[in-house]
Amino acid sequence: MHNPEFTIPSAAYRGVLVCLAICFCSAFVTGCQPQPEPPSPAPETAPAAVEPAATAPPEVSNPPQADASAPPPRPTAADTVEQPQTAPKETLRLQPPPAREKNDAPSTPSNGTIDIESPAEQAADTTESPNAGDTMEEDDYEIDPEILAHIKAQERAIRRIADTYAAPPGAKQLGKQADLWVDMKAKRVYIDGYVAMRRGPLEMFACPVGTKEHESVVAVFAKSSEVHAALLAIGAQSGTPVRWNPEFLPPTGQTITVWATWRSPEPSSVPEKADEEEPSNAEVEFVPGEEFHAVDAREWVRNMKTKTQLDEPWVFAGSTFWSDPEDNVEHYSADAGDMICVSNFSSAMLDVPFNSSADAGNLLFEPFSENIPERGTPVRLVLVPQSIPSDEPPAALPVDPTTPPDKSMLPIANHAAPKAADAKE
Repeated sequence: MHNPEFTIPSAAYRGVLVCLAICFCSAFVTGCQPQPEPPSPAPETAPAAVEPAATAPPEVSNPPQADASAPPPRPTAADTVEQPQTAPKETLRLQPPPAREKNDAPSTPSNGTIDIESPAEQAADTTESPNAGDTMEEDDYEIDPEILAHIKAQERAIRRIADTYAAPPGAKQLGKQADLWVDMKAKRVYIDGYVAMRRGPLEMFACPVGTKEHESVVAVFAKSSEVHAALLAIGAQSGTPVRWNPEFLPPTGQTITVWATWRSPEPSSVPEKADEEEPSNAEVEFVPGEEFHAVDAREWVRNMKTKTQLDEPWVFAGSTFWSDPEDNVEHYSADAGDMICVSNFSSAMLDVPFNSSADAGNLLFEPFSENIPERGTPVRLVLVPQSIPSDEPPAALPVDPTTPPDKSMLPIANHAAPKAADAKE
């Protein structure tokens, strides 16, 4: 509300008020100017120099009115001295950091700060890594002594099994080890192995040692490619593996009869039975006795639904080859385990000539446990090609291909014979 008693002061008094207002505004503007931050403490660098704030301009009769809402003026390049740049504490590098020894101290920049590496850089500096492909010393991993002892015992047991029987008379050894022979006159192939499995679903009847013993009745001490070559050497003819596209075509090839032969052990070498009637002591050496057995290998395979033995013969499908793109070396597919199959595989050497699923949930066969000797029993498989049906009468053979092998085909090795004799006494 207007005060009627308010009077305008004199001109002299009004001049004094104007001067006080100008001084107050100058001091206020100077105090609001931003002060530059001092640099990081360093012994070599001097503190930043700042020009003193400009003093109030001389009084003028008509000074410009300052806009209170305008931002305060910023210092120019001339107002401040160039400040040294400090290194950031964490940097992202496009290239890995230079390698340094473990005991080397991290480098210190000239401004006295330490460059702290990010976790990714610290991981890049690590010289030891457990990742695959790294070269690790043998002492880096220790095998439990109990497990190692078990592995060694199994190796010794397998080696004893491989040396149980002597070479069949009249046969020629193939390869360096005495585990595979061919009889050119009788047209037979002999392969040594052992009983690997008596329970569970089957994909194979026989596989090479170290491949698919968990789904094969017999594991043999020869490669599938070597057995293939042995069959070709006695005149067997391979056919074609199974095909599914565009429709199922069963494997073809010459029919091959497989005999399983073995000797019963001497009583002193029979290990004690464990649960599920399996041998519990691998250290007990198998000593072959005089009792000889020879059965059609199909009697060791049973249909899980009908509970009857396998009745179809095996055919010499011949497997396939594959080439390694790394070195262009060809490999025989059945060497991976598919030697004598009861499920259809395009890689099978011997296969069944009908549709037999290889899917884990639809397998047809299992071991005929009642007909199979104990696990670990040394056996010798005898492969005999059967005559190919033709209009011409078959050529006369010195040995009937349908005749099972006799006891003379499974002689006991010299190192085992004395032990067997001692066991009888």
